[in-house]
Order: sequence, then C-alpha cells, then structure tokens
Amino acid sequence: MISIRLHLSVDDDWVPAAEVLRDDLPIRTDACSLSLLVGGVEHLLGLWNLGRIDLLVDQAADCARRLRDEQPGIVRSAVLDGTDVPFHLFDPPDEPGGPAHVSRVFITDREVERWFPVPGWSSHDPEELFEWIDRHRSTLLARHAVQPGDRPPMRRVPVAFDDLLAELDGLVAVGTQVLERAEEQQSSLEAGAD
Repeated sequence: MISIRLHLSVDDDWVPAAEVLRDDLPIRTDACSLSLLVGGVEHLLGLWNLGRIDLLVDQAADCARRLRDEQPGIVRSAVLDGTDVPFHLFDPPDEPGGPAHVSRVFITDREVERWFPVPGWSSHDPEELFEWIDRHRSTLLARHAVQPGDRPPMRRVPVAFDDLLAELDGLVAVGTQVLERAEEQQSSLEAGAD
C-alpha cells in the first residue's frame, strides 16, 4: 500500500494540503513537503523542504504520464538552488501485473544534480537526466550509495502500480487546487490593497 500526500509550510510546521484548503489557511507556494507511506512506513515527511509547489506538481504529472508509457519517472526536489537534493525514482513494473518500484537517490555530480526531469527548469533537455540516471542506476541504487546525513536509504521499494498512479494523480489534483487557492488569496490581497 502506498500513500503520497502534499504538505505545506504553515507557521514552521508541515500541514497536510487538504487541511490547509479546508481551513483556508494562507498558502506559501515556495515551500512544500511530501509524505510517502509505503506499507505503513514513512519515507519522506519532514526531512526536506521540496520547494516550489508548481514545479513539484509538473514533475508528478510528467512522472505519471511516463509510468503509463512504461517508462521510469522522476520527481526531483523542487528547490532550484540547493545541493544534496533528493531525486525520487519511480520505475514501472518489470513484468505485467508486477509491482512498480520507488527509490530515493542523491546525485553527487554537482552539474547533473541541477537538472530537472521536466522542460524549462534547467538548461538541459530532461531526456539527458533520464539517460544519465539509466547509465548510473546501479551505482545510485547500490548499498553504499550516498545518503546525506542520517537519512535512511530507500531503494526499489515495491508498490502496487495502479495505487502508485492513483496517488500521483491525487498529488497533482491537490497541488493544482492549492495553486488555484493561492492565486485567489493573492488576488484578494491585491484587491484589499486598492
């Protein structure tokens, strides 16, 4: 079982996006985090500020599209200028009816670390990142692979493919709602200032 939930920064706490929407709390679009529960084990929440919501949503949508095309997908931290940022790899099933796999890797090549899996966010074609990951996959997923700090590794965790697609679609839907609400809040602030 897999669950992916978007969390937003509210008063220095990570609050589920659904709660922020329900309670109409102020939205910062430059800070978000993910909760990734696989088999009851939390893998992500609170470990990283994953940055811009719009970029995270774009990546999740592209990741789901690629998985449906039986290609690996990537959701990179949406922090534009950081180092030691996580890349989340989503691999389609190896065989029909089999599980998909989720991994978290860190790229030590400082140039490649800045690349994004969607167009328009780095100077490189996204396919270059996918090709680079494919060439270095065994090193990135090795037992001795780099894991900054005391963060536990996450290598090829099996998840039900249909559940993974549904969770990515849900992440995109909630993220889109958050961005729309943020725009409404901004418009209200601007109208109130006039």
